Amino acid sequence: MESSPFWFSGKQRPDFVSYASNQFGPCTVLVNPVSMVSEFGTTLITHSCYSNDCVKKSLKSLASENSFKHYRKKMLLSIVRGENKPLRPATIKKYNFGMSFGEDAVALYLSWKVGREWVLENYCDGIPKDIDFNMAFYEKINKENMKTIDPKMRYVIERKLFDLGMEYTKSNDLSHLEKVNRFLKSRTNYGDR
Repeated sequence: MESSPFWFSGKQRPDFVSYASNQFGPCTVLVNPVSMVSEFGTTLITHSCYSNDCVKKSLKSLASENSFKHYRKKMLLSIVRGENKPLRPATIKKYNFGMSFGEDAVALYLSWKVGREWVLENYCDGIPKDIDFNMAFYEKINKENMKTIDPKMRYVIERKLFDLGMEYTKSNDLSHLEKVNRFLKSRTNYGDR
């Protein structure tokens, strides 16, 4: 959800009518079954559905151990698991706020979840002082994004997410999401990618 302003949105979407097939040809569509969850949600799915060994191997395959991406994934896993926050290795530079829409969304979530001061000291430089966002929506299913999925598939996806303890966003969650979206767009130059 946080990869672009299109998905990271609390705006009302129309009810599903059909998939567009103009990108890949007739009878071929792209369905994104995680467009309604954040990186917290995908981390929760991975942690809940796969063994610890499989999660370790997956983490190793998607990011170098000395990368910020690897550290971010470990940080989110620690939150999902209820563990202590991992220390950032000295070889990994902190992220600078304003460089990436997705990274900024995670930094704001972490500021809400573990505290802005901890994030500034250990994770990210440059988070503005004037932030005080309710990021509870980041741990929920974006109900509006779910409308982009056909009803039969939507039912399967929501049952799986409900089984993991997730719930749908409510109108106040979506208004908080829109507030964060506007803030991110106003503070940076990444635009509507």
